[in-house]
Amino acid sequence: MADRIEAKAREEDIPVMDVPGLAESLYMVELGREIPEEFYGITAEILSFVYSLEDKR
Repeated sequence: MADRIEAKAREEDIPVMDVPGLAESLYMVELGREIPEEFYGITAEILSFVYSLEDKR
């Protein structure tokens, strides 16, 4: 499923950040709960990536 989503995003020229295992790990976190501390670093990297995209617009 993830491969199909990524392929469609690339077809539509939507930026994709490949972080193996992150989505699966975060899927286990209940909605509305805090992200576990072990994901703080990668979350900061993702936010930086997103903000850099906004700066380019």
